[in-house]
Amino acid sequence: MLCAYVAGKMTDSNPVEFLRNLNALQEWTAKVRDFGMAPFPVADDFADIMRTKETTIPQIKEASMEWLRRADVVFATPGYESSPGTVEEIRVARELGIPVVFDLVELGHLKSNHDQKQCELPEGGAE
Repeated sequence: MLCAYVAGKMTDSNPVEFLRNLNALQEWTAKVRDFGMAPFPVADDFADIMRTKETTIPQIKEASMEWLRRADVVFATPGYESSPGTVEEIRVARELGIPVVFDLVELGHLKSNHDQKQCELPEGGAE
């Protein structure tokens, strides 16, 4: 199963837009999962921040980048262009030679060419 890092705009100064962004990322994550891939749900970072006051934005970004480095593919959701964080994630993925796709058709082509690859989880990751 391929690991897909689902990247897209999350933060926004408008709380309503922020929640819409989270919802959209969760919907795209579900689509990637339905495609038969193991997605890293970036939108879940929000839940970590809500659970504990000790979690910092730099910690969240560091953990997300570790998942990105281990991904087989980065799936950039529509509207990614307006997110400096997502643009940076795409730049890093390309530097590392990780394919970046922008729609489900591209994702399907990639999946059909790499169905045998296994996702490697970071140490201490999901069991």
